[in-house]
Amino acid sequence: LVYSRGLAFWLRERAAASIMKISTDIVEPLACLMRDGEEDIRVGAVVMASKCRDARIVPRTLEIFLGDDDLWVRSIAAEVLGQFPSPEVTRALQSRMDDPDLRVSVIAVLGRMCSCEAESCLVRCLDDADRGTRMATLEALAALENPEVYAALQRVAERDPDPALRDKAVVILESHRPATERHLEALAACRDSGACPLPEPELTMEE
Repeated sequence: LVYSRGLAFWLRERAAASIMKISTDIVEPLACLMRDGEEDIRVGAVVMASKCRDARIVPRTLEIFLGDDDLWVRSIAAEVLGQFPSPEVTRALQSRMDDPDLRVSVIAVLGRMCSCEAESCLVRCLDDADRGTRMATLEALAALENPEVYAALQRVAERDPDPALRDKAVVILESHRPATERHLEALAACRDSGACPLPEPELTMEE
């Protein structure tokens, strides 16, 4: 890790991959390097250890994510933690949702974790006052197949004050047909009755 700092990015990747093939277990040495005084050594150790998919790296990665390292370091730690879904990891990620610099990264990671706790957290984010947070949450939920998620997307399509977010929710629901058929039918009925806003008309080139 020290030597590779002077190498080109692609060569660093190859060097790390070679080390991973040679050694049968380097998680514990890497855990020590995750406490190194040099920031780039710590980050390199976290990234390399994450490729082992070994849960022994979780405690130290949590320390980095919850610590006072630079934003980009904590964002990398969040990405690594997303590979180890658990209630503890989900709670740790949620604890930084009030940080505007980390919020979008955390939402994206929660979307990839595919756990009940993460999905419930994301559903609650759809009620956030910040438009960017709601949009990032829709992106995170787009690939998830869950009745609770479908119901939440229907609510966004019916009630969100932003037409772009309403349209996005409809697109996601349509991409999950036929599982979302009843939600789309309910949305159509809501619009027919006038209780829900209609989609925004598309602008022509002249407009």
